[in-house]
Amino acid sequence: MSLTQELIELIRNKPVSDRDLQQAALFTLDAIACAYAGSRTEVGDVLRSWASSSDMDSKRQALLMGALTHITETDDLHRASVTHPGCVVVPAVLALGEKLGADAPRMLHAILHGFEAMCRIGAAVGPAHYRVWHNTATCGPFGSAMAGACLLGLPADQAVNALGNAGT
Repeated sequence: MSLTQELIELIRNKPVSDRDLQQAALFTLDAIACAYAGSRTEVGDVLRSWASSSDMDSKRQALLMGALTHITETDDLHRASVTHPGCVVVPAVLALGEKLGADAPRMLHAILHGFEAMCRIGAAVGPAHYRVWHNTATCGPFGSAMAGACLLGLPADQAVNALGNAGT
């Protein structure tokens, strides 16, 4: 079994309690609040102007929210992985979840799966990775891919492919 297969199995088999879902809801509200704060900045004005003149499909919606969430640098921080999972995972889940018509519990599960993947990979590369790279940018795609795989109900082999694509 590959490391990616082991990661997917670990995340999918990890029990999710009501408290975990409540925490995921708070992570989501935090990301939304940070996006709002970012939207009230000069850079946020530029991004909102771009959005109002563009076809805002789900990919662009996720990009916009992710950028707005991180602008003020007040978003979440997972210290062990040196990542900001909220600005990457939450926008992807909200955009894809809306497109799929997913309900709140399904989206919260996806957020937990995405946070788990992103933070575990970030912790594996460690803080030294941050000396050269921005861990949120290099580890974040794994979180979004894992969250997307959860929302889409992908079987394990397709989830492995999603994480493999995230690595490219």
